[in-house]
Amino acid sequence: MKKALFTTAIASLLVLAGCQKTEEKNTSGETTVPSDSTEEVEITTIEVEESASDVHFIEAVNSFKEKHNEASAEHIEKGIESYKKETAHATGNVKTKAEANISALQALAEKVEKGEVKDVTELEKEFEKSEQIVAHTIVYSVEDIEVVPDSISKSELYFSKALTHFKAVVHKDKTKAKKEGEELVAEGDKIEAKLKNKEQVAEKDIKDFYAKSKKWLEARI
Repeated sequence: MKKALFTTAIASLLVLAGCQKTEEKNTSGETTVPSDSTEEVEITTIEVEESASDVHFIEAVNSFKEKHNEASAEHIEKGIESYKKETAHATGNVKTKAEANISALQALAEKVEKGEVKDVTELEKEFEKSEQIVAHTIVYSVEDIEVVPDSISKSELYFSKALTHFKAVVHKDKTKAKKEGEELVAEGDKIEAKLKNKEQVAEKDIKDFYAKSKKWLEARI
């Protein structure tokens, strides 16, 4: 459940190292080029956005590994509260699965607190399912927003939010469907690049991407 960094760029960070006296950390946790460099360097990394629930679930895993069961259970409970808010817009089959996942998480928190869970994979399995459902819900919540409003940057914001969560799920997928997911990511990257360049993007192209992403995610949950 570690925070994932991908080499596929959502954004490029340009660093003029000559302006720096010391090394500085960027938002991905990597350091920029030392101050004795005189060249402009382009760093192309992407930091996958994590939901509030996933942040707590990561801490739950860390606490569990350190044998702090009470703290782990507390993070699971906090994660559940965030998860409920993040999946509030889920409908149909996804809503049913989210509710089942919440029940499983609540039972898991009780077991962890009592010391009845011996393997961290039991936590990770439920947490990964939560992440998949959150990603689907985010795609669902933004797909009905006007795709290309007066401000194209607004479309970019909505699209990027869905794409970053989708990437996180694809990156962790271990099935044969991962290749299809990676192809969708590449398609999403092209759309996002156009939005970032303030280019007009056909509404159909974005809606098609949302539809295919939802279908792929639904098959995972």
